[in-house]
Amino acid sequence: MAKREVEEINAGSMADIAFLLLIFFLITTTMNLPQVQEERLPQKSDVEFLLNEKNVLQIMANKNDKIGIEGEFAELEDIKHAVVKFYQHEDGASNLPSYIEVDKKICEDTISSLEAALAVYPDAPLFKIELDAWTRRLDAVNEFGGMGFKTLPNNATVSIQMDNSTKYETYMKVLDQIMLGLNHLRDSLCIDKFNVPFGHYKKMSCNLYPDHHNFFTKKATILNTDAIDIINECTEDDWIFLDPPYLDRLGYTTGDGGNNLHLRLVHAMKNTKAKWLLIHSDCEFYREMLKDYNIITKDFKYMQNFGKDKDHSGSEVKHLYITNYTTVTSNYTEENVTAII
Repeated sequence: MAKREVEEINAGSMADIAFLLLIFFLITTTMNLPQVQEERLPQKSDVEFLLNEKNVLQIMANKNDKIGIEGEFAELEDIKHAVVKFYQHEDGASNLPSYIEVDKKICEDTISSLEAALAVYPDAPLFKIELDAWTRRLDAVNEFGGMGFKTLPNNATVSIQMDNSTKYETYMKVLDQIMLGLNHLRDSLCIDKFNVPFGHYKKMSCNLYPDHHNFFTKKATILNTDAIDIINECTEDDWIFLDPPYLDRLGYTTGDGGNNLHLRLVHAMKNTKAKWLLIHSDCEFYREMLKDYNIITKDFKYMQNFGKDKDHSGSEVKHLYITNYTTVTSNYTEENVTAII
């Protein structure tokens, strides 16, 4: 019986197939890149600063990854407290930076002096650095409603020194502790100025005291008493702005915080000789109780979020503007303007 010949497999196209598969996997495969945290290093400057030792907070790590603060061994967690103490301390401490007093007049006078100096020496880098710093301080004063504050000098510095053998992980932990301290200071300042930590509002307007509000704030007197008593004391020469708790938004529906409060308020408004303006979200209660007065409906846009759980900033809510007058003369002064909120 004759042997059957085995057919040869044509492998000429295998190289082409393998090449096509290689190209396919090169195109479709994703490469995992190593996780790297970018750090912005200080730029080299030709300006020489005379550093006072007390204006520098020295944080070190040796080859054994041991932490040192101001030349003394410390725990990693101590870095945060050292940073907070460095930037926020009792003025006059011998081993800590001295504060600079900052207010609007000081900023404007200093900026004018620096601009005059730059006009004579336009290429002086130190004047440019100082001008930028004082301009930012003036911006901060304006954001705080014109209130002054204390700050550290420009050359107050946190210095990080690492040994060549220090682990990169240790450096990152040190940096994290420094940032924790700085974030703590930032949040404390925001709570002090705005009653909320930094980042609480996604759309934050810090300009709480525009110039045209000075009319109301120059000689303002703040009272903690029954609003009805204040209304009853007002005369025909007074103008009253009323912004009571909203019945339909804050849930004041029972007791003195609810309908009883608003009924007493409406009664006092009807009996006072003073001119008044009341603002309230659109609701049937005030439409009915004050239907004989001037009622205007407008969309009111919230600048801030004062709700507990929801962000109302930027949202528009229909409001009632109700007055007991049609025109207002312009002879009102801060002595006879009353705001009840």
